[in-house]
Amino acid sequence: MKHLIMIPAFMILLLLQPDFSFGESVKDNASWWVNNYGGALTEEESPLVSKAQEVFLRVFAAADKKMNVEPRLVILRKQGEPWAAALKDGTILLSQGALEFCFKGVSESGGLSRLAFVIGHEMAHLLKGDFWHIAAFEIVRKYGTDKKAVDEILDILVDTGDISTTDHARKIAKNKELQADSYGLLYAAVAGYDPKEIVNENGKNFFREWVNQITGRAAYTDNSHPTPDMRAEFLYSKMEEVRQSLVLFDLGIRLYQLGRYNDALDFLTAFKEKFPCREVDNNIGLIYYQKAVNILAKNDPDRLYGFQLSTVLDIETRGNSFKREPGWKRDFDRNIYKAAEYFKSACQKDVLYIPARINLSSARIMQQDYSGALSILDQALNIKKDECQALNNKAAALYLFGKSNKADMSLQAGEILQSLIQNQPGFSHAFYNMGIILSDQGKKAESDKIRKQYLELEPSGIPADAVRKSMGIPPVKNAGSSSVAGSLLSSLPVKPGPCDHSIDRKLSGYASHNIDQKGIFGSYYVKNNFRVLILEDIVMLVEKFFNNGKHISEINAEYGRPGRIIDGFSSIKTLVYENAAMDIKNNRLVRMSITY
Repeated sequence: MKHLIMIPAFMILLLLQPDFSFGESVKDNASWWVNNYGGALTEEESPLVSKAQEVFLRVFAAADKKMNVEPRLVILRKQGEPWAAALKDGTILLSQGALEFCFKGVSESGGLSRLAFVIGHEMAHLLKGDFWHIAAFEIVRKYGTDKKAVDEILDILVDTGDISTTDHARKIAKNKELQADSYGLLYAAVAGYDPKEIVNENGKNFFREWVNQITGRAAYTDNSHPTPDMRAEFLYSKMEEVRQSLVLFDLGIRLYQLGRYNDALDFLTAFKEKFPCREVDNNIGLIYYQKAVNILAKNDPDRLYGFQLSTVLDIETRGNSFKREPGWKRDFDRNIYKAAEYFKSACQKDVLYIPARINLSSARIMQQDYSGALSILDQALNIKKDECQALNNKAAALYLFGKSNKADMSLQAGEILQSLIQNQPGFSHAFYNMGIILSDQGKKAESDKIRKQYLELEPSGIPADAVRKSMGIPPVKNAGSSSVAGSLLSSLPVKPGPCDHSIDRKLSGYASHNIDQKGIFGSYYVKNNFRVLILEDIVMLVEKFFNNGKHISEINAEYGRPGRIIDGFSSIKTLVYENAAMDIKNNRLVRMSITY
């Protein structure tokens, strides 16, 4: 946020001539400002400094990385201007007064959110190469209120054609600030801070509070700088745009759960255009991961390692061995590589985000990079030492690393799994993988015993079928049959499938919302507790929401065990049948979806 300009013409001049210098070039470096403006504030002098550095790192992790310099934060031991600015050397300057004001009269979480926005705003200027405000500040400091000298310089620029009109220059200035506001809010929100601490529907306006504190607030009352109300309205509209796009994320996740991976990818990619957060990168990565698993399972089923790896949304995947074959192998490599890249991106957006690290470790194991997987898992376990899904993957990675290097690491892997079995008796992966290790060691009786325990926890699904096959147990009919979806259709307003002539009548009275983003053309309809998704004249998805639906015991009794149970880090688990899915929260049905 730029609060350094006392005279509007200076801002216009230097915005359009970013390399035009009044003063020493050393002022593009933090050292000059530290030496001339009171020095750098330390953590010993203010506890807010360490909080500011933590916010800076989180916002930088969330921001666009197309910067020519490595950003850093320097807080000047100064109460007044410059309050906040970006330098060419990559430094973001913040005054002590600005830092303290962010926390003035608000909760700590509110102060952190306000500070994240200020830093995000300056980081956006750094990304775009907008450094004119520092030079403008120096001109004001040197020339004071000598408006005549400023106007003469402006006239020279107009006469030489460097700018067309002052009105045009003012529009550029406003656009620069609004653009930095937009990116600043986005970076702060992606980093996990609350944008409603900046603006909200109840009239909160951080800009007005900020401007009222600065000596140069007159600059915000002229027509060359966006007013606080203008900036607040602009940001609120951007927040609304993201809010309206949340349905893309929600539907993308549901389509992923139902195995509609290409459709899910379209929705999540469209949402990423609006809000490139860690979660969307993680879930796009899971789509490519699952596509890679499907390719491997179809083309090399006899060489599965057998280990059941943990992922956040889908616990059905396994590490596999493979042989070099030109067609499917190329597809597998491409998908697993994309999965790993998206997981890495999600990790970079938040240094404490565990789900993406677990998923990245699974991708590394699939790529047979066991040491890489172990490194990632150590990071996850440093964040949360008893995370069962990370420990499960570590056991698998250790065992496979030992096998690939002709070193027996079954003892270390087994100790991890035995601890999980003892402390997490409902965590089926540990039973499955312990059975694999025991079988591999030729301990059939012990392996069969623990595998039977696994089947009690997970009687259906691909891993359960593999266990029965290895033990010579006849297969059982998959509970997740198409009859589940069929029996649910009677309670829905429309059926999934091609639209017929009656669709308009059936959806009469529903609120209609068009979708036309990133190659997705269609609409979704909402009324009461129903939602209908139509894509290219096909009813793709019909959903019903419940305040207090059936108990899970009733669902199991009526429909049998699902083909999959997807457990994430939230309190909701999803039962997946063929073409149907049910969300369960606190053992009650809260959402039911039927797909075409």
